[in-house]
Amino acid sequence: MQPAGNVWLQAATELAEEAQDMAADERVAELFVSDSGLLAYIRGIGTAGYDRLREATVVEIPRAELTAGFLSAAFASSAEPDTAELRRLAELMKSRINPAVVVSALNGQEGSDHLAACSILTGSRTYIQPQDWRDDLLVVLEYGSEYAVAIAFWQSGEKTVTGQASFIRAGRTEALLRSVEKFCGHAVPVRKLTGRELKKRSI
Repeated sequence: MQPAGNVWLQAATELAEEAQDMAADERVAELFVSDSGLLAYIRGIGTAGYDRLREATVVEIPRAELTAGFLSAAFASSAEPDTAELRRLAELMKSRINPAVVVSALNGQEGSDHLAACSILTGSRTYIQPQDWRDDLLVVLEYGSEYAVAIAFWQSGEKTVTGQASFIRAGRTEALLRSVEKFCGHAVPVRKLTGRELKKRSI
C-alpha cells in the first residue's frame, strides 16, 4: 500500500481494527494456543469494547536516538562497549530497534499471559514510504475500555514503512512515553488528539 501523504491516523485505526477483529474471533487464538487460561485472557481482550475512539496520543521518535539509548540501557549492567562498538551494533540492529520494541518491553512488565496474548494478537502491514515521512511514529488509541492499542510505524526498508498494532493495558500510555523519553534521552514531541481531531486522516 502507498499512503497518499501523512494519513497515519487512518492507517493506525485500520491496524487497530484488525487486531480487535483477531481478538474477538476465538478461532484465531486457538490456532496458536490450547491453554485454557491464556484463551480466557485473550477472550477478555476481545470483549473489552472498542466502539468509540476517545483519544489518540501521537509521538514522533528519532530512530538513531532510540537505538543508541536502547543499546546503552541493554549494557547498563555489564561492561559497556566503546563508542566504535556501539556504532557497529547500532548499524547492525537499526532494523530491529524501533518503536514496537518499546511496546513489547512495556507488555513484558505485565506478566506472561499478557505478553503472550498481545504477541498472538499483533497485526502488521508494510507501506510504500510517502514523501512526507519524517521520524518513526508511535500512536496509542484509547477507547475508554480496559485495553488500548499501540501502533508503531517505522522505516523498515528501502522506501518502505511498517506499521504494527499491539494491545496494551489502558492507563499505561504515560509509562510508554516515559520509556521512549528514557531511551531517547530527552522529551519527545507528543500530541493528544480528541473530538473532531480524531476524524482527520492525517496527524
